[in-house]
Amino acid sequence: MEGVPPTVAEINAHSTDPAWDRWFLYKWNNTTQRLEVDKNNIGPGYGFPMGNDFSKDPIHNLEVAKLDIRFGKYSKNGIMVLAKQGTVIDVGKNTSNYHITGVSSDITDGINGANTLEADASTGTIVAYAEGTWDQLKHRYGSEDARIAQNDADAVAINNGAARKALTDTKATTAAKLQGLGSEININPNVVLASKEGIAYMGDNQGIVNAMGTTEAVNYGSIIAYAKKIRDKLL
Repeated sequence: MEGVPPTVAEINAHSTDPAWDRWFLYKWNNTTQRLEVDKNNIGPGYGFPMGNDFSKDPIHNLEVAKLDIRFGKYSKNGIMVLAKQGTVIDVGKNTSNYHITGVSSDITDGINGANTLEADASTGTIVAYAEGTWDQLKHRYGSEDARIAQNDADAVAINNGAARKALTDTKATTAAKLQGLGSEININPNVVLASKEGIAYMGDNQGIVNAMGTTEAVNYGSIIAYAKKIRDKLL
């Protein structure tokens, strides 16, 4: 959630404004078979953010600590890890070690890893595919109309050449910090690409793939890194 929720007094003061309906409780009416707004009760849209300490779980990249996905001989054009619309994924990273402990140090798409025979290999598998950018004018991010409008305005400004705000700027809107940033996949483990005519890392439409470890391709027609369209990065 972006921004601080309004107070109960502010919500009740705007009970006749449809734009504030999100803060009230919705109840199912069995007669009309519709959800109806109960203006006498505040809903979970207010209670949830007020009753939880989100500072204990700050917004961060999606972390995939352990990854073991294999593609068999009947698989064609599969994708192991896909990031779109400004998403950032860290593979082989585990900040919390809470539910899952440890990380994958090696990943492969092959049934038998580096020993996958051509007859047992998939065709056209992509291990990591990053595509597109974070775009506020598509996401329409914001917890209320005023925040959405400010995010939209900041996005338009950046699209017109304004500088992006630092990710650490707590006063800047989400769009001011993220607008135009490419989808990104950070691959920490070593990778063995066993697919025939496969691609280990692909960046499309400003997508970014960062490979931190070693990469090995073991079957014919394989491509380690492939970028298309403008400003793609494969590192």
